[in-house]
Amino acid sequence: MVRFFRACFLLLLIVLAWAAQGESESWKREVLREERPGGRTLLLVIDTPSARGQLPRLVYRRSFGSSERDELVRIDESFRKSRIQSFSQIATDAVVKTPNPLWKHTREWTAEFEAKFNQWVKTHATESFMEGTGVDIDCADLAMAYRWIFARENELPAANHLAGGGDLFGSWESTQKWDKLPTHADWRRDERFKAALKYLLAMSYTHSFIHDLYPVAINHEFASTGTVYITLYRGSGHTRVILGVGKSPDCWDSSSCITVIYGNEPASELSFVANLIPNRLERKEGGFMRFRWPVRSPDGIWSLANVEHLPGYSEEQYQWSEEVFLAEVSTRLNLWNSTQERFLKVGEAAIKALRERVSIVERGYFLCSVLPCKRGDALFEEWSTPQRDHQLRSVIASYENAKRFVDLTDPAVISFERAHVQELIPGSGLKEIDALVPGAVQRFGSDPSLEFEARWGLQNSTLESKLLTRARVLAGNWSWRESLVNAAQQLCFPNGEAQATCSESDPAVSKLSTSRLDEAIRVFRRKFLQELAQATQNARKEIQQALLDHPTQAPGCDGRACSLGDLFFGNSDRLEKMTSNPRDNVDKRFGLTQPMKP
Repeated sequence: MVRFFRACFLLLLIVLAWAAQGESESWKREVLREERPGGRTLLLVIDTPSARGQLPRLVYRRSFGSSERDELVRIDESFRKSRIQSFSQIATDAVVKTPNPLWKHTREWTAEFEAKFNQWVKTHATESFMEGTGVDIDCADLAMAYRWIFARENELPAANHLAGGGDLFGSWESTQKWDKLPTHADWRRDERFKAALKYLLAMSYTHSFIHDLYPVAINHEFASTGTVYITLYRGSGHTRVILGVGKSPDCWDSSSCITVIYGNEPASELSFVANLIPNRLERKEGGFMRFRWPVRSPDGIWSLANVEHLPGYSEEQYQWSEEVFLAEVSTRLNLWNSTQERFLKVGEAAIKALRERVSIVERGYFLCSVLPCKRGDALFEEWSTPQRDHQLRSVIASYENAKRFVDLTDPAVISFERAHVQELIPGSGLKEIDALVPGAVQRFGSDPSLEFEARWGLQNSTLESKLLTRARVLAGNWSWRESLVNAAQQLCFPNGEAQATCSESDPAVSKLSTSRLDEAIRVFRRKFLQELAQATQNARKEIQQALLDHPTQAPGCDGRACSLGDLFFGNSDRLEKMTSNPRDNVDKRFGLTQPMKP
């Protein structure tokens, strides 16, 4: 009997081994990596079928932070060593194709439809466009999502190459699984369409997306709204969609600029608007590009049109040297017409980006470091800054390049540098002008759970300088809290009512809650006071005076508005009692249990 069971067990192992071998032979596995902005790395594993009638399947996709490098290496090696392997994050099984189009194709792409696409992007491309759709987008995803949504609305074909085997996936096909899903005239409610879109976005990345694009002439017709600006450097990639070229309220100095929008990293429903300072790239590295058109041959085979036959095709941007590249772009797009103007434009753009990062990092420090948030959750992703930091590095690189071609004795150049010798963050020792070098920005950390100094690459800070910097961070977060309280008062007590007129179920109201921020302020205070007690007497006086000199809107300090020092060093009961509910009156919001007498 024992021999019988042993024989059965061996037979079972042989059958399983044969099945696994057959599975391995029917699918080709590709393990792909791409470095992303902010030190993140995308790991993408795809199985491509050898048999027709099936789409490639996604095995694994994840964006790893710089602190997750060991886990990235372990998982990467596991996939490379084993041809067939299951992981908890497997997103799709093999999908059987059907010839049912995702929408009707009654039109073909033309120059006129390209112009309409440009206008569509100008009208619809906002930072909140994808919110509530359930479709997460990263930088390359956003450009593809725009194109597919516009194509669907105008009954045009859409197509992109998938990563791995490079299969062309288009709107003319579907799967048995998707065909069972409900459809709707509104794409946001069309579950069949969104399933296909999610599949496309999961199965592609910047290095596959570039094959769907072609370089264009640098002029106002083709390097314009709707154009994609893509950068590939070895294993890294980033994609942005141009929103406009010229004067815009989104320009850092309200003059002329190139405004762009891009998706979050890692993928989410958020996107971000920024200014672009373009760099010279090689043909294989990207640049200013537009979408190739899907075309169907007489025998019914779909492909992307030959680039030489598409509007505006040109490789002129790759023929300019680094020394003249920005000048050539500026002249053709009527942006910045002298070496001095380009230097000042790029320099001011970099300074503005640095200053904007200060408030983002201050808030992220309170919400994700003072009160730790979990890596991968919505709060962590909201306050991490990989894309912002990548954009900042790009601007600073352009500044360094522009500086090479300007007369450093020019009074305007000297004036610019003298205007930015102040500290970026008081007490940090980091001057604004000193941050405009690649070595400084490379040390910046994008992870919001890091200590504040690590976010700026500050090393060997003394206790006194650290406390002075933290006092500045506290002041910044308190000012942010006051702006939220003011917005809540205007929304819920528009005419000075005694009771709130807003609804607690209104999303606009709930967004103004300061619950986590208030808890962070209390936790920060306790830790800060412990560290302050260890500082020198002179340092304590300086820091205390800095907070006493910082005004607030909080009432109730001997008939006057309180300073931040009054609240922080005086009656701590006020901080403990202040409420976070947007529907509470201003006295309660600032910890006054008894209403102020008129």
